[in-house]
Amino acid sequence: MAQLNSMDDLKKHKVGVLGVVGIIYTMCCGGAFGVEDMISLAGPGMAILALCVLPFIWAYPQAIACAELGSMIPAEGGTYVWMQKAFGEFWGFQMGFWMIIINYMFIPTLLILAGDYAGTALGWSWGTTVAFKVALILIFGYINWRGIKDVSVVSTALAIIVFIAFTTITIIGFANWQYNPVEPFYPEGESGLMSAGYAFVIGMWVYGGYSQMGSAAGEFEDPQVIPKALMIALPLTMFTYIGSTVAGMASVGEWDSWGTDGISWMDVASVGSPVLGGIFVLIAVIGQISTFNSYMGTTARTIFVMSMDKLAPKVFSRTSVKTGVPDTALLTVVIACFIFCTFNFSMIVMLTVQAAFLMVIGVVISCMYLRNKEPYVNRPFTVNMPNWAFNAMCIMLLVVCVVFMFLNGTDYFFFGIVVILFGPPLYWLLKRSYQERKGNKVMNPGDNKKIAFLFSIVAVFCAVGYLFFPWYDDPEWFEYIYEIPGILDMYIGGIGICAIVSAVLSGVFYMAHKRETA
Repeated sequence: MAQLNSMDDLKKHKVGVLGVVGIIYTMCCGGAFGVEDMISLAGPGMAILALCVLPFIWAYPQAIACAELGSMIPAEGGTYVWMQKAFGEFWGFQMGFWMIIINYMFIPTLLILAGDYAGTALGWSWGTTVAFKVALILIFGYINWRGIKDVSVVSTALAIIVFIAFTTITIIGFANWQYNPVEPFYPEGESGLMSAGYAFVIGMWVYGGYSQMGSAAGEFEDPQVIPKALMIALPLTMFTYIGSTVAGMASVGEWDSWGTDGISWMDVASVGSPVLGGIFVLIAVIGQISTFNSYMGTTARTIFVMSMDKLAPKVFSRTSVKTGVPDTALLTVVIACFIFCTFNFSMIVMLTVQAAFLMVIGVVISCMYLRNKEPYVNRPFTVNMPNWAFNAMCIMLLVVCVVFMFLNGTDYFFFGIVVILFGPPLYWLLKRSYQERKGNKVMNPGDNKKIAFLFSIVAVFCAVGYLFFPWYDDPEWFEYIYEIPGILDMYIGGIGICAIVSAVLSGVFYMAHKRETA
């Protein structure tokens, strides 16, 4: 297991609370971009309701769980190390694998959005837009190679620009109030459940990212600045999302025309001045690259720590002699950006959103377990509430995750299950590649039981999904989106196959566990 208190190969940096607030704000917000589609899909009232409710049932529980875990275990690797500490190597690997899937595929979406904003506004060709994305990868790759201190300086500067910009359009919107911002509450002819599904799923995406900062804790001279910064960044994020959305609906209206390719924050800024509208195109690009910079700064650390634990290829544990940064791991992030930056935005989100739910579930369960198992371990930051209240809040978050794993829809659910099923075989292969060379047993005691448990949970989820999705999703809508007849039935059939395969594998690994303990 990786050292929990220090990692000598990494260079330590003195970063203050403001610098960490800048990283977290840009990581979890970077402006209210992404909310535009929520408004037109779910309706303005439902969108605003989701933005007001989700901080308390989604973002705040995540933030305080991460703050407490990061305070207790301020180690490089963050969520991977927390899960490993709570439940052992197998579950730690699964968390690390989910984190890698999320981050390595999510980061390029920020390039896609930045390129689309700039390309649309300036009339660039496809080639010019791609060249712009490549330039961003090289520039911010270099900044991240220099170390977390430089990342924090750039992130703070960009965060200040973005926050001032959205505060400005909030003031402009309220000063030009013309419409009821919550009417209609949801689109006519659409069910309230479907509208809530759109609003809350997109809202969870925009309010995500609070666990990321822990991945780089080992590079701070004082990692306890992270819990403090989390508690400051969350209210700033709430103000950005809620204030600008209410202001936009009240001043511009036309809720059904909002979207990344329709009415957006540039139009709200234009209410104050056409010049401000033009400037806001630049803000849109800055917002995306600020988040890109912060995520790049923390993503490489997970695979670096896993490599040190011999759960990833050894080459990823290399650090730069000059900067002390895990440069080979950082190079993999750069390569992933080159590969995925021309992909379809929706495709990448589809492959990552369920893994994000799994990561949140892992963080919350780890925090609950360690809080009850090791109550006397030093925690400079502790949530000031009794265990029963903290556990109730965490259970509420777990229920939210499980419910919305289904409300995301059949296609998202299917790809999420596929991601989960790849985790155990990869763990076995990596363990085998190292342990057999050493002449040791491939698996740890109890690993087979844990794998059997994971497959049994997947089997149950797939069985429920197989029954739920034919009732929940509309076949005509799927055929319209995918332009493939019978595509919904194909997805549901795939879920059924996953249920059968998972049930069989659960039995196989459980029998292996029984033989192991006989």
